[in-house]
Amino acid sequence: MRPKSPNQRITVTALALMTLTVIVPAGASAQEAPAESAIQDAADVTTEAKVEPEEWRAPYAGTSISYINAVSARSFNKNYEPTYNPEYSMGLQIAAAWNFNKMLGMNASILLAREITNADYTTKRGEIWVDDLKLGFNARNFWTVPVLEIKTSAGLGIIAPTSKTSRANTLIMGLKPNLGLSRSFEVLSGLNLSYGFAFTKNFHEYTTRQFEESRIPGISADAFINAGLRNGSYNFVNSFAVSLGITDWLSFSANYALIHAFLYEQKNLDGFEDEVIGATIERSDIGVPDENVRYFNVFGARLSVTPNPAFSIDLGFDTAAPTRKPDSTYQSPIFNRNTVIALGLNLDIAGLVSELKGSEE
Repeated sequence: MRPKSPNQRITVTALALMTLTVIVPAGASAQEAPAESAIQDAADVTTEAKVEPEEWRAPYAGTSISYINAVSARSFNKNYEPTYNPEYSMGLQIAAAWNFNKMLGMNASILLAREITNADYTTKRGEIWVDDLKLGFNARNFWTVPVLEIKTSAGLGIIAPTSKTSRANTLIMGLKPNLGLSRSFEVLSGLNLSYGFAFTKNFHEYTTRQFEESRIPGISADAFINAGLRNGSYNFVNSFAVSLGITDWLSFSANYALIHAFLYEQKNLDGFEDEVIGATIERSDIGVPDENVRYFNVFGARLSVTPNPAFSIDLGFDTAAPTRKPDSTYQSPIFNRNTVIALGLNLDIAGLVSELKGSEE
């Protein structure tokens, strides 16, 4: 089966996760917000683990333009929640890539999106969201494990805070080294199993989210622009993916990621005074979990149709949410209130150039 470019494989996930990152904080504690960037990282590391540069088409292979439509699954059921709040968004993802050879390359991508329904998370009607600019340097399939035939890939990602969310979080930049393992099998038109690991370190000006202006007019002290929501210092992402080529033009893929997002630590919270017994009680003594860590699940599945090298269609769903509901009970990682159904139309530039050259001959 003709392998898809790494940028094409995340177009559906990209808008779905971008939409979800403004929803997920509702499931966090009342005092802290999770590291939204951790959820978006899951899509990237899953893709990096699946890169299979088996054919060398052009140095710019992987450059693509994608048009994406995403709708929340709960939009189809007015009785799902007490208040009906449908969400439908459209997005445009632009991804550029340059490959020095079959192994080494670099890429950049950015996503623009707009909610068509009444948005709850923007200040203006019809406002366009701009995602963070992501840069990457990759070493694909640089070593194959003997006997096991497992291919290894690695890379370094750089996150530039071009989104309003990241700027409100006072993000300066993020660094994301990653490692991917993959194994292919001759099943139908190709079966690929992969594992990816990524570590992201975020650098912030402040440890908490900030308001643009003081909440009290005339007072500009830092205490009055602090939103009280802690930023994520770093995250770990462990992801697993499977893709199956059913025919030369039809494929199925699914991925799962478990995310550990570590917030900046709060000070002076090692223990608390109990007035009854007159002693300090440590949190570990009463089984209080580490409040500096947030856990997220990301699950996605999709069908991809590739009628020619220049064009492909992805239809699937993605679910990204905390492992627990607001009432602290566990929720399904496959389907919950954050599930998004998405359709992506992808234009591969290298494939388009190849098709045009072929038609001229």
